[in-house]
Order: sequence, then structure tokens, then C-alpha cells
Amino acid sequence: MTATTEVLARHGVRVTDQELAAELDRALSELSGADAISDTEMAYLAAHAGGRADRLLASFDPVAAHRDQALAKADAAAQLLRGLLTREAAANRLGIDASGVSRRVADGRLWALPRTGRRIPAWQIHDGRLLPGLDAIIRALPADASPLAIAGFMTTAQEELGDVTPIDYVLAGGNAEAVAEMVGELDRW
Repeated sequence: MTATTEVLARHGVRVTDQELAAELDRALSELSGADAISDTEMAYLAAHAGGRADRLLASFDPVAAHRDQALAKADAAAQLLRGLLTREAAANRLGIDASGVSRRVADGRLWALPRTGRRIPAWQIHDGRLLPGLDAIIRALPADASPLAIAGFMTTAQEELGDVTPIDYVLAGGNAEAVAEMVGELDRW
């Protein structure tokens, strides 16, 4: 067993080294050209992207672009994981007991990731209190929106909110219903 398959096994993914190698080979084979730009797309870009389009299109490397996207996704996942709290850590930040955290999660006043041992994103707690209007934001969360998308939205400045993050917007007294409406659209992207 390799280090990679050991890590996978710790997370419940049981594959042999040969199975992993075969799947990796298949995935990399499919990657070749998967992100290529079609002739129609190239013609459109050349016609509408300005004078530098030819040079940019000639230097486009779909494999490098795919790698960059994968690395960005891995970095975002690492940031999300670093920002997760255990039930006990959340209780400590809120000055309550762990059962109080469980009750808040159960009644929709606090959001926990569904498949991570009920880990709680830290962005919901500020200065020992829950984010104002958090219950409305939680109600609006699309069931299939990824935790990465939610965390990314909540921690990224939004033009519609005056170029501040949704967190800063509601902390400054902004309408949480406006944030809830925006977060409800996450599944459309």
C-alpha cells in the first residue's frame, strides 16, 4: 500500500495501488484536450477579444489551465478545512455548552457541514455571537450548494453589497435578508 492509498483508506476509500494507477491513467488520458478551445470559440475570441487575442490564444495551455484550477480548488478546500470548528470549539467561542451548539444546529440558527462530523464554519461566529440574521441566511442555503461555494460567497466582497463581504455587511447592520436572497442563488452557478 502506498502513502496515497493509505490516505484514501483512512477516509473510507479502499482501492489497490493498481486500481488507483488505472484510474489516474484514465483521468489523465481524458484530460488531454478536454479544456481545448474549439475553432468556433477561437474565431469568436479573435473577432471580439481585441488585438491581443491571437497571442493569448496561441499561448493557451489547457493542461496548465486545468492544473491551475485544480490547485485553486485544493487551496480553497484547505482554507475551508482550516476554518471549521468542532462542536466544542464553537461552544467555547459562543460561551455556551456543546449541547447548546447542537440545539442551534438542529433548529437552523447555526449551520454545520453535513459530512464532516458536524464541523461548523467559523465565519458564522463573531465576537462571541452568531452572525446577525444567520438563521435567514441558513434557511436560504441551497441544499446542493457546496460548502466551498458558501464559504467563498460569505467571505468575498460583493458589488451588490457595496464591495464588502456579506459577513461585514450584516455585521455593519446591513439587511441579512438581502444576503439570504443572494446566497439562495448559489445553486444557479
